[in-house]
Amino acid sequence: MELNIIVFIPLLRGGGTLYALENSLKYFLIQRVASVWFLWTSALSTFLAQGLGSFVGVLAIMIKLGMAPFHGWFISVVSNVSFGLIFSLSTLQKVIPLLVLRLLPLSPYEVGVFVGLTLATVLLLGLSQVSVRKILAISSLNNVS
Repeated sequence: MELNIIVFIPLLRGGGTLYALENSLKYFLIQRVASVWFLWTSALSTFLAQGLGSFVGVLAIMIKLGMAPFHGWFISVVSNVSFGLIFSLSTLQKVIPLLVLRLLPLSPYEVGVFVGLTLATVLLLGLSQVSVRKILAISSLNNVS
């Protein structure tokens, strides 16, 4: 999970503008915090209740994926990058967290809450957007759910 972050940061910095620096810092900080949170939860899952440990781990993966209600950073980063980076960020960067999410034990109720929350957010955000980049970001949120 961490190697793709290291490879993707220079691609975000490729523009050399102030937005490129802001996007790379946002992406790095959000991904790093979510990774530390996930690793911390994984290490402490032997001491915590199994349900609580998996729930906190799922929240960390949701942050990495940019799912609702943690979607603000994803839409902000996508709205200022090229279409090639939008494709990479919306698809390739989400493969490994989705595989990890699949391995975590989740109840159908938890999955339903996460999917419902994301779909409601997509519905509310998608109605008022006119920017193609933001529409692609919202579409990516819909596809993750």
